[in-house]
Amino acid sequence: MNPLTGLPMSRPDLLRQRPVLVSIDNHPDARPQAGLTAADLVYEVPAEGGITRLLALFVTQRPERVGPVRSSRHYFLDLALEWDAIYVHAGGSPQHYARIVRTGLDDLDGVRADPRGGGRRVFTRDARRKMPHNLYASLPVALTAAEERGWALTAPPRPSPFAFRSAGEEPTGERVDRLVIHWPGWRRGWVRYRWTGAGYLRETAFGPHVAEETGDPLTPANLLIQLVPARTIAGDAEGRLEVELAGEGRLLIASGGRLREGRWQKASPTAPTRWLEADGRPVRLASGPTWVHLVPASARIEASGPPSSQGSGEEPAEGAEGLEGTGGR
Repeated sequence: MNPLTGLPMSRPDLLRQRPVLVSIDNHPDARPQAGLTAADLVYEVPAEGGITRLLALFVTQRPERVGPVRSSRHYFLDLALEWDAIYVHAGGSPQHYARIVRTGLDDLDGVRADPRGGGRRVFTRDARRKMPHNLYASLPVALTAAEERGWALTAPPRPSPFAFRSAGEEPTGERVDRLVIHWPGWRRGWVRYRWTGAGYLRETAFGPHVAEETGDPLTPANLLIQLVPARTIAGDAEGRLEVELAGEGRLLIASGGRLREGRWQKASPTAPTRWLEADGRPVRLASGPTWVHLVPASARIEASGPPSSQGSGEEPAEGAEGLEGTGGR
């Protein structure tokens, strides 16, 4: 069983592949993105201005095309560190560069030349798309470059951070068919999920969020909304954020059309995140892909029961149940 999806595997040896974490552009002009459906886990993480990045974690699959690859922020490194991942990105904030030299992370940067060589082969520009939303990475090529540099390509398999429901086991929590995250900083920066009976169909203010490979909407089986402390960095001209991913806090768990509360814990930047039910046990999810959303604790989150009749391009209506990031229901 894949410990991150709960799905059966015909080749358990793939679990010994070293994780690769890729920073993927999530600007509207970057969609649809490539590679997300091959990821074992996807994070959505705030950047500045209400835009988010998608950090895709690849363990069992090595797609030929992933991207568009975009820049890093210093708190993204906490996610690469906890997986001991090879980190693929294209540039970064000043805070990223100030920190990464102290971490010892193995990273492939599509913007800054690496004196060790080999990095240029990892990235290509797609002439059909406009810069800066057209830089792509090939993971097989990235791993060849990593091997040339002497980096480890294998790692011991990790225990699953999740528990998975057995066949016929009913999910717990309140019935919720529609969930909206309002990312702070941009009126059109919200993301909406609709429960389909089989997964959570993802929509943005620009319509359904689809996969490049198939044109089908992205539909994770589970959503984890991890509420984290976040603030604007004082004096930063671009409005960049300080986001604290180490610590503990409130967790919203959406699975099987139900929503309930839990807790998250991360003891240090290098420690694994623990996603927990209210009773302290690992979260219990449906088999299938999970998306983890690292949402500022001040963000507004809406949850409602029966599906609304809104069009996918409209701003979510007021009046749905609000879940304040720092308070109760």
